[in-house]
Amino acid sequence: MADRAEDEGLELVELAEETTSRLTEVLPPFATPNNPLDVTGYVLLDRELMGKALRVVVQDPNIDFVLVLQDLPRQTPDMQLAIDTFQRNAAIIRESPKLVVPVGNVLTDVNETGRTIQAESGYPTVVGGIEHGMNAIGHGVRWSETLRRHRESTAPPRRVDPVIPDGLPPRRGSWAEAQAASFLAANGVPMVPAELVTSADEAVDAAGALGYPVVLKAAVEGLEHKSDIGGVVLGIADDDELRAAVDEVGGAMTSAGHTGTRLLVQPHRRGGTELLVGVVRDPAWGLTLAVALGGVWVELLNESALRILPVAEDEVRRAVDSLRGLQVLRGARGAESVDLDELARVIARIGALAHALGDDLVAMEVNPLQVSAERIEALDALITWRD
Repeated sequence: MADRAEDEGLELVELAEETTSRLTEVLPPFATPNNPLDVTGYVLLDRELMGKALRVVVQDPNIDFVLVLQDLPRQTPDMQLAIDTFQRNAAIIRESPKLVVPVGNVLTDVNETGRTIQAESGYPTVVGGIEHGMNAIGHGVRWSETLRRHRESTAPPRRVDPVIPDGLPPRRGSWAEAQAASFLAANGVPMVPAELVTSADEAVDAAGALGYPVVLKAAVEGLEHKSDIGGVVLGIADDDELRAAVDEVGGAMTSAGHTGTRLLVQPHRRGGTELLVGVVRDPAWGLTLAVALGGVWVELLNESALRILPVAEDEVRRAVDSLRGLQVLRGARGAESVDLDELARVIARIGALAHALGDDLVAMEVNPLQVSAERIEALDALITWRD
């Protein structure tokens, strides 16, 4: 099997015409010289067939490396014959101008017979199973590409000096939406407009200034998931609905043990695409930035792009471009495209802020970051501090 390493992953390429012609000369007449290459069961009759085919394939100009699917035998009627066969193939692998990776068909134990053959023949380590082998090689390719970009990058990660607005609580526990949004807005992250109110009359005045429809949210210090306990009402169309929502949210908060709850009134944004932008402190890697499509796409795609902080803006753009749902942002089905360069700048700003906050920060989450052709705007945020 021959593969070419590309930025997008591992590509199974077409063999060059010269390669297929030369393979025709060494393979049995009923074999097909294509990629992936099956030398057929004839290899049991011609012990040198695998090596002959390998010598041809490693010369192909279209490939970067070759996977050889060959398990170490668990038993053999002729130990010396097996050692000789693996010894010839080991020599071909060592002399190959391209990387050759032996991979077993499945992950299984190597018994005493296999260990003896490998030791006596000098055959390289066989990766345990196609799935594990492909995953390992894919990770190696991605790591090498990331390292290459890091070394060649001319744009250093952005450094910022965080501004801490007056009135924010000490750095412990959680800063829920009101506090987190105040911090992010003061530091250049576009936030949806919001008014903090304490009564239905104040909420109505705020909605009049912001314009209907609006969203009403509970603003409770340390409350991380307010929607789970009835702390959010969306799509409020007029004053009467807003007053009813104030009573509804107030009642839900009282039932949950929160009294004297303040409220946030925000415009209800429609359309666009939701992204999840989060920073978490990984025990091994430190602060790590995650970018993913939010909303229904989280469950449908089940993916995120990860980068270790600090990270340059151009690398954030590559992270966005790597998402399988990228076409949604580029304007699938006639929708207008998002300004992806501006999106990368906003995400890089969030990452730079998180990195600048130092060891006290445990996590920073902007969810959702709503993006469209008209605006890029955070609708909710949460910051968690080390106790």
